Parts: sequence; C-alpha cells; structure tokens
Amino acid sequence: MNALLPIGFDRDRQHEVVTESLRSQLIGWARDALPDECCGVLLGREATSAGIPEIRIAYPLTNTAAEPRRSFAFDAAELAQVTRLHRGELDVVGFFHSHPSSPPAPSRSDIDHASAWPGYLQIIIGQGGAGFEVCCFLVGEHDWHQLEQRSDSHG
Repeated sequence: MNALLPIGFDRDRQHEVVTESLRSQLIGWARDALPDECCGVLLGREATSAGIPEIRIAYPLTNTAAEPRRSFAFDAAELAQVTRLHRGELDVVGFFHSHPSSPPAPSRSDIDHASAWPGYLQIIIGQGGAGFEVCCFLVGEHDWHQLEQRSDSHG
C-alpha cells in the first residue's frame, strides 16, 4: 500500500495551499452534499518553486457515481466545460471530494484512481473529531504527500 509521507517544508516559509476561504467553501459543499460525497476540480497555476501547484479557483462538479454515498465520479463533459471557461488562464491542478462519514484520509480507491495524476493536488474533506477536516495531498508516482490538515472550527 502507498504510504502517506509528510513533505518537509520550512513551516515559516511555506505558502498556504488551502486558504481559509477555500476551506470554508469546501466544507460548505461537503455539508450541502450530505449524505453523499461531493466532488470537484481545482484550477490554478502549475507547481510553484516549492513544487506545489497554486489553487486559484475550485468548482464543484455533479457526483455521477452509481453509489454517491460511498464514491464519486464526475461527468467528463462538465469538467471540460469548466476548464474551457479558463483556457489559457488557469490549468487543472487537482481535484477534491468528501468522505461524509469517515476521516479525510485517502481510501484504497482514492489512491488507485489518483495514481494517474502525479504532481496534482487531492483535497479530501472528511469527518474529524470536531466536525469537518480538510486534508490536502500532493499525489506522487507511488505515494501521497500530506501538505495540510485543518479542522472546521465551526463544528
């Protein structure tokens, strides 16, 4: 199984990958989708000097999975429509989804599906001890690197 490995950044110099406003937005979409998983795309700029893509915009996408309470899938045409809106300005830098009844750790399915996307971000919104938690990962060729994890201070 692929390991989750923290990236050794100097915390004083690391830029914030998931801003407070984005975190709030993601948690809102996760709540609105309950009891199903939410999902969407992250648009921004290619990797910065720290090797991490910069998120500028997140778009929720329709979860078209056969079992949306346990998995997510999105329509390729819907994704294409969103990316066309920003062609030449922003690139797809990652994806997000929620785990409505479990912590924001990647499942076996998450790891398997994201293995084709090394260098992209994966954000998982899941249930933590004090409400929703948002975890951001950088997908590697053989593992996921956890960048951030923050709890919902609003419960």
